[in-house]
Amino acid sequence: MQTTITIDKVNDTFKVNIPTDFSFDKTQKTIFLIHGFKSNPDDSFGDLYKDLQPLDQNANIIRVNWSSISGNSPDDYAYVKGQIDYIALALSNTFKTLNIDPTKTEIIGFSLGAHIAGLIGQDFKKKDPTKLISQIVGLDPAGPLFEVAGEDARISPDDANRVVVIHTSNYVSGLLLQPIFNFTFLIAIATGYLGLYRDDLGTLDIYVKKDGNLYGSDFFAPQQHDLAVKVYQSLVKGGMYGGINQYQPGSNLNYSDPFNLEKLNNPNLIGEYTINLNYLPGTDGNDTFDLNILDNLEIKKTIVVDGKNGDDLLKVSYDSKEGINGIHLGFGGANTIYNRGFGLSEFLYELVKFSSIERFEITGTRYADVFEGRGGNDIFKGIAGSDILNSGAGNDYLDGGADNDTLVGGADNDTLVGGAGNDSLVGGSGNDILNPGYSQGSTDTVDGGEADDLLQVDYSSKNNGYGIHLGFGNTDKIYSRGGAGDNSELVNFSYIERFDITGTQYADVFEVRGGNDIFRGGAGSDILNGGVGNDYLDGGADGDILNGGAGSDILNGGAGNDYLDGGADNDTLVGGAGNDSLVGGAGNDILNPGYSQGSTDTVDGGGGDDDLLQVDYSSKNNDYGIHLGFGNTDKIYSRGGVGDNYELVKFSNIERFDITGTQYDDAFEGRTGNDIFKGDAGSDKLTGGRGKDNLTGGTGADIFVYTELQDSLLNNFDVITDFNANEDKFQIPTVSNFYFYNALDIFLKVDLNESSINTRLMSGNLLGGNGFQPNYTAIFSYKGSRYLVINDATVGFQAGSDAIIEVTGLTGTLKASNFIDPNGNIAQNVLLTLPDLGGGGAGGGDIVSVPGGGAAGGGNVVIGSGLGGNIPQYTATGTPGRDTLIGTSTSDRITGLQGADTITGGGGNDEFVYTNIRDNGDTITDFEIGKDHIVFTQLLDSLVTGGYNGANAIADGYVKVVQGTSTSNFSVQIDADGSTGDDIFRPFITVNLAGTGTLNNPSSFVF
Repeated sequence: MQTTITIDKVNDTFKVNIPTDFSFDKTQKTIFLIHGFKSNPDDSFGDLYKDLQPLDQNANIIRVNWSSISGNSPDDYAYVKGQIDYIALALSNTFKTLNIDPTKTEIIGFSLGAHIAGLIGQDFKKKDPTKLISQIVGLDPAGPLFEVAGEDARISPDDANRVVVIHTSNYVSGLLLQPIFNFTFLIAIATGYLGLYRDDLGTLDIYVKKDGNLYGSDFFAPQQHDLAVKVYQSLVKGGMYGGINQYQPGSNLNYSDPFNLEKLNNPNLIGEYTINLNYLPGTDGNDTFDLNILDNLEIKKTIVVDGKNGDDLLKVSYDSKEGINGIHLGFGGANTIYNRGFGLSEFLYELVKFSSIERFEITGTRYADVFEGRGGNDIFKGIAGSDILNSGAGNDYLDGGADNDTLVGGADNDTLVGGAGNDSLVGGSGNDILNPGYSQGSTDTVDGGEADDLLQVDYSSKNNGYGIHLGFGNTDKIYSRGGAGDNSELVNFSYIERFDITGTQYADVFEVRGGNDIFRGGAGSDILNGGVGNDYLDGGADGDILNGGAGSDILNGGAGNDYLDGGADNDTLVGGAGNDSLVGGAGNDILNPGYSQGSTDTVDGGGGDDDLLQVDYSSKNNDYGIHLGFGNTDKIYSRGGVGDNYELVKFSNIERFDITGTQYDDAFEGRTGNDIFKGDAGSDKLTGGRGKDNLTGGTGADIFVYTELQDSLLNNFDVITDFNANEDKFQIPTVSNFYFYNALDIFLKVDLNESSINTRLMSGNLLGGNGFQPNYTAIFSYKGSRYLVINDATVGFQAGSDAIIEVTGLTGTLKASNFIDPNGNIAQNVLLTLPDLGGGGAGGGDIVSVPGGGAAGGGNVVIGSGLGGNIPQYTATGTPGRDTLIGTSTSDRITGLQGADTITGGGGNDEFVYTNIRDNGDTITDFEIGKDHIVFTQLLDSLVTGGYNGANAIADGYVKVVQGTSTSNFSVQIDADGSTGDDIFRPFITVNLAGTGTLNNPSSFVF
């Protein structure tokens, strides 16, 4: 948060004005900035306000504006100085009213503002000596009228936990005599002798040396009152200078101690300290020396940079510095940046001397510069002038800028940018990027050198009415095809392996090369020939011709009536707007003509065996959908609509489709490949055809067509991603003698192979135990996915003739009414006839009602009695009432549901299934140890959040078996929350054994 508060004097009353939207976070650090005499928050001191925010994004930074009191001329000084006690008191009271925590507060003051900061600190100290301001920074505190002031009248070391003062001028040393105050003060203003230069103002007093002079040290030393502000600002920006922990005006001191903002804020650094702005020492880490931070310090003499250890970077820009007429980095091999205009300005010949620097980022001047790189990854920018840039070793970036430059890459992978003018670019060894740039009337020379080099130029700004021709007459040149103001030869190149060329707004020609090229035609009717290599060709606007040639190419026609030929290998062709012609050529290609209203595209997949036609019609907005393959034709039609041609795409030699439909009713008739059809909105009809298809209906009532069951077989089945059982349909060959069975919760042990699926479908799980009969359908689960099987006219599941479809996005409950035949007849489950069980009516299974006192609405029912034959298991399910359920002589699976049921398994290996805690009260009459099982799987899953994953519910405290009235009578009890909860065991069912044994064994249960 950054804001400004103001203080004004009205009728001898000091009023602090706080903005109405003022707010700050009391948990974060708060920094106040107080300007000095005859200044305001928006002068040079105000820049510090902007620079502090990046140091701590959460800090509260508040400027104090007292400019209405701070004076307008030197004559006001004595009066203004007399007001600072009242200003400090008013601000102190305001800070306390705002409940500002002094221990999280720093005050930075300049000139008279430094003394105001000290007086605020003194007032806090009087109120509570245990809670002092955290830190006060005084930037060259004002000197006039403070020469003999006591500690209680000025900034002093005890005003805060830590007081730091930076000295850059000296009022007392400038005035050997004490005449009339106004006269002497005017002299001080004119000469810069304004600071209070003494060593007892702070716990740390800092003195500043620049260009060999210790500022303010005596009468003859330079004086600069606001230099203290600029030094502190440079420290905030990351500057680091050499320092020594003492004060001494001598010139032979060793300023080897790195001093930065962190050291200034270090509470262990106290006493007197001197910093040298001309000496920048590094640390043992990776340092960045940004000499641009020093710009406003107006350093005139040589800056010495010592990187010491680590990977260090030197940054400096001379593009706006006056008096430097070109620079030379490394002249004669020296570790020096020289001023090539020595003798023409006040600057010395040696601008920067450096050591232990690994990388450079240097911007030159408007004149001719020379850069001699070292061994690191450097960035050299010439700006203007005829520059010479030598990168040396390392991955370097060279930018010549304007005028006629020479760029030499040297070893490793470099990027060379020529800019305007007649430039010479030499890549050297390594994989280089060479960009000579374009400027009217210039001819550039590019030599890639060794390795794999890229020539990159953008001619989109060329505006003289003529395009370019790359490789005209099989030459290694880029020509202008005409036009006043341009040379015929734009670029002469050699040893270039790859191209990245952007054409003009006119007709361009790009001839065949041998690398992986990028050609962008831009506007105009362009001819782009990729040749050998994996190329990217973009025609841009207007009607273009794109030839990919050999290699896996990407061709993008853009707007206009384009011709795209992929050539050999696996290509991607995108037509864009207009009447496009796409030819895939040899290889397995992706061809996308695009959709634009009113156009008809022609697509020929060519000689590959897996060519894909890809189109997205989701933007079509004229109220009519599309039809792929209408009348068994190789076309995509618009089903009507103003502005569209009837034929959208004519295609040939296409093996696969990836088509997205419209927001209207679409029809897709797939072929033999692995297709992707997305219906989008509308009521769509999707026929995948042979192959492994991925079908998405989208919103709307969609129909998935499987009248040919062999369109989705076990070895290559389709995937439907979003079947909505509330509105979508499956179209199948017939709904005669149809039966659908939902086996999602039954087929838990099925595997995706013919034998396993057939065994389960024929196991008697279908109603009546008839198995998988002709025209039956069933859905089951396998490893979290759902599969629909559709039988043909033969009993049982055959992998080579019966359809199987993965339905991954099923919504709702699938039922018989979700199936229709080709005439739209809706399926209904047939009433099945049980096999003749004997002893009953002719030809039918016996369903006998037995008298008994069942609960209302749930009469006792005997289901089955000898289904026999080859059916391994019979399934019986009771009603919610009180039932009597009697199994067969073979293996049965009996689910009683709610109500106190009496259940008899009969012979075989029987399963007694319980799905809910409300299924309690049953009596099992003939449980056989070692053969029968009580199945609690679904019951336990309903009790345990996330399902029961244990192996033994008896050991886990959910199930307990208690012996009843005899050795063959047991009570099975349930604890609903297991051993870890507060519930208790409650009787659930009674089990009578058919023989001897004990029930208290996990092997009698399925958990």
